[in-house]
Amino acid sequence: MRFEIKALQKKLGITILYVTHDQEIALAISDRLAVMDANGTLRQIGAPEDVYEHPADDFVFRFLGIANFLPVRREGDAVYIGGSAAAWVGPAPTRPGGTLTAGFRPSDVMLAREGEGLPGTVRRASFLGAQVDYLIDIAGTLIRAALPSHECLARNLLFVEGDSCRVALATVQWFEGDVVSVAAT
Repeated sequence: MRFEIKALQKKLGITILYVTHDQEIALAISDRLAVMDANGTLRQIGAPEDVYEHPADDFVFRFLGIANFLPVRREGDAVYIGGSAAAWVGPAPTRPGGTLTAGFRPSDVMLAREGEGLPGTVRRASFLGAQVDYLIDIAGTLIRAALPSHECLARNLLFVEGDSCRVALATVQWFEGDVVSVAAT
């Protein structure tokens, strides 16, 4: 149906206002996208690609797909994961402040058996056909990772529960404060 709506809009050259809770449909058929919260407050307006890649805040980031949030803290020039002594390894924070949250999608996670990256422990591994979905513990915070099955097979990345791994991140969105704690309340 989403393709029919988009084709009809182009054919007739009209503006269509489509209200949905289905993020995939909203991203697929929109030229401009508006994200509203439960109170009716507009959180962000823009092209679907811009809103998805550059969310205005953690609400928009969470609303547009599966979101991982990893708390970090800055002490001088050093950055650590949450309250642990584990050093942050990844894209440097782009925001000021001592307490930050790294936001990233499961598809942004790159796994390895050893080498560079954040130390993690696989808590769940689910083979889903085209992809493998992992639940990984990083310094007490659980994150999700989604890797293409063919990549896992070719690179010996079929982990099982309890395996150690290294986690690198392709893209990180930085949010001020401890988003994880705020989201839990």
